[in-house]
Amino acid sequence: AWKRLHSQARNTPLKKLLNAYQEVLRKTNPAPQSCAKGPNRALTIGQIVDLHDFFQSVILSRTMYYIEPNIIKPLTASLRLSYAEVAGPCCVEWFISHFWGHAFSSTCTTLKKLGRSVASDRPWHSVSVWICTFAINQYDIQGELAGTSWEQSSFYLALTSSTCQGTCMIMDEHLHPLRRSWCLFELLHSMLREEAESSHLSGKDIKTTSYEVMFATSSGILNFGEASMDVSLSMGISISTVRLEDATASKLDDKQMIDTCVISHLGSFNEINMKLRGRIRGALDASKRAAVR
Repeated sequence: AWKRLHSQARNTPLKKLLNAYQEVLRKTNPAPQSCAKGPNRALTIGQIVDLHDFFQSVILSRTMYYIEPNIIKPLTASLRLSYAEVAGPCCVEWFISHFWGHAFSSTCTTLKKLGRSVASDRPWHSVSVWICTFAINQYDIQGELAGTSWEQSSFYLALTSSTCQGTCMIMDEHLHPLRRSWCLFELLHSMLREEAESSHLSGKDIKTTSYEVMFATSSGILNFGEASMDVSLSMGISISTVRLEDATASKLDDKQMIDTCVISHLGSFNEINMKLRGRIRGALDASKRAAVR
């Protein structure tokens, strides 16, 4: 009976899919190699959508809280590398800030919207994005976060790299990413970089040369007026109650480090709260104007 149960456990639908996808990965990237943490561990949007589509029957409406331990960790366990290194990494073009509690299917829909918006004359699926779940070596979290030296964290190295064109924060109507400390960290440094480059490029064609911070939902890019009216209205209500100092992290040390970082750069949380509200309201206004045209 034990052998029968053990055999059944090894032949679950998920296990069969994992075994099959291991073969896919071996064919597409037969000799995975370790690479430095940060900007060189991006994936194309196509690679991420392919992963979702292959496991769609078990993912359903599940989130990264399911994807990481049940799919990413098993696919990388034998090599103990990041998923990007196993699948075949590329240089980052867009840094993705997101909340792990979003449905992965919704995240993929948003990535497709991003790809189609920024690809220009390229295929949308060729746009490369840096997403922590795939870029971080899940077997060396401490090394990826670099302890208290946030300047050496994978997140910071990726979003400040020369190949990174901007940050796209994936939102929902409740603004969940803004309630997470690491998303706050990403947003802070993205906005600081955008402001610094816009100032440096004053008088030049900033739209095509400076760093961009965009907000997106599964209905489209807010900055481009693509979000649905219902989502825009809900977000407009939610933004008035968001206090970034209330953002939480899984580890208290991470929150304390990020809070200190915010205060050292901006002086107070009131400053970043005002900046953020202004940016999101501007993006929401673009969506509202597009809806009434």
